[in-house]
Amino acid sequence: MRFFGLVAISLLALSVGTFGGASLQAEEGVFELQAANPQPKPEELEAGLAVHYAYGDVGENNELANAEVFLSNAENPEIGVLPHLNFENGPKTLTSGHGALTLAQIDGYVRLAKGQQSYTVWSNDGVRIKLGGALIYNDDDRHPCDNALGPVTVNVPEDGWYEVSILYFNRNGTSCLVIEDANEEAIPAESLAHQKKQH
Repeated sequence: MRFFGLVAISLLALSVGTFGGASLQAEEGVFELQAANPQPKPEELEAGLAVHYAYGDVGENNELANAEVFLSNAENPEIGVLPHLNFENGPKTLTSGHGALTLAQIDGYVRLAKGQQSYTVWSNDGVRIKLGGALIYNDDDRHPCDNALGPVTVNVPEDGWYEVSILYFNRNGTSCLVIEDANEEAIPAESLAHQKKQH
């Protein structure tokens, strides 16, 4: 099994910012990322990525859109933290403790080093990934654990924290969610963070 690594990442100063907008491509096939602005302070973040779980059947068409609806309408979604993004194929979905019919919205920040990077996403079933303001991966389908869309290449304009938003569903059977860099290295856990809750 291959794993998710977002290269040369270390824990420095941090950042919040509005995440969204259209996918920007610096050149054909290369997504131009935008660092979170402003970069958050270390005291504003906690380790890992925030995750919200909901449960339901997304059907056989427009699965990711249906997953969004389930998650937005969930009255008491399970809330947790993903310490990493290296979930091999198995009977349980991520950290939920559940198997099939599990939906997850994952949000936070990834610390990236400047430069052009390539990543491969392995999932079972579908996943949509927004990174640094760009929609870099959109696999709206059910399948075994594989890299359905092939590798993606991003341009990281500067060292810093980049907002990440991942929508994921596991409809049937086993589950996996893995993202690896060109060296097949895992993302360091200390390079994942999410905003602290305000009290």
